[in-house]
Amino acid sequence: MRSLQDHNFAEYLMRIGNGIEPTQVDDMVKIPQELTISWEGETSIQHLIHQTFPRVQFHTCDSSYMAERVILTPKNEDVEKLNDIIIDLFLGEEHNLLPFDEVEGHTYHLYQ
Repeated sequence: MRSLQDHNFAEYLMRIGNGIEPTQVDDMVKIPQELTISWEGETSIQHLIHQTFPRVQFHTCDSSYMAERVILTPKNEDVEKLNDIIIDLFLGEEHNLLPFDEVEGHTYHLYQ
């Protein structure tokens, strides 16, 4: 998403993808300092969230705000942890909506 708005970042990603970006041992790419957040425990997670989703509590119904931001992680357990932390920042009362696959007791109409 960032590459759509940030030409320099898009070029950086293309250099990585094309194998042009210089690598370290074992083909590891050094990420520029301005793209990193140093690890200082749980406060780093809060810092990452606030950097990625500034003032998220005022944008919970703004789909364009949400679509323009992302935190990528390779593990589902980390995704769940981040989702829980971010959702707790939302204002208002929590509602759980349950899906259904069929209409019960309705024999006059057929539904796909």
